[in-house]
Amino acid sequence: MNARKRMATASMFTLALVLLNFALSQAVIAEEAAPQTIDQSNPRAALILASKAMLGNVVVLDPKFREVGKLTQTQVTVQNLTENRYTVEYKFDWEDSQGFKIEGPSVWRTLTLTPHLVTHLSSTGKTPQAKNIIFTLRFPDNVFIEQDKQLQREQDEQMQRQGN
Repeated sequence: MNARKRMATASMFTLALVLLNFALSQAVIAEEAAPQTIDQSNPRAALILASKAMLGNVVVLDPKFREVGKLTQTQVTVQNLTENRYTVEYKFDWEDSQGFKIEGPSVWRTLTLTPHLVTHLSSTGKTPQAKNIIFTLRFPDNVFIEQDKQLQREQDEQMQRQGN
C-alpha cells in the first residue's frame, strides 16, 4: 500500500508539472500575441502608442525613410481599425544614427481619424545628423477639460447652497 501511495503521489506531481508547464506556455503565447505599445521592429524607428486605449483600435506602421538633399525625410502610416472617430495627437522626435536626440522643437499636432481611415504622416529632420525617429501617437491630454468640469461642479454646488 505504501508503494501505491508513492505511485499516486508521483502521478499527481507529474500531472501538476504538466499543467503548470501548459499554463506557463499559454501565458507566454498570450503575451507575444498581445498588442504592444512600442514597435521597434524597424531599426530606424520607434513607433509608440502612448494611450493604451488605442491598442487594437489604431495602428501605426510602415515607417519609410528617404534622403532629401542632405536631410532625411520619413513617413509613417496611421490606420483607424474601428467604426469610431478619434481625435489624436502625434509628434516626430529625431535622433542621430547613434540614438542621441536631436535638439529642436517637437510639437504635438492634432489629427482626426475617421472610421477606417488610412493616412500617411511625414516629417523631415532639421539637421543632416537626424537619421532615426521616435513617432508618438496619443489621445489628447484632457487636463484642462477635466479642470473646467471640476470648476463647473464646484460653482453649481455653491449656487445650490446659496439658493437653499
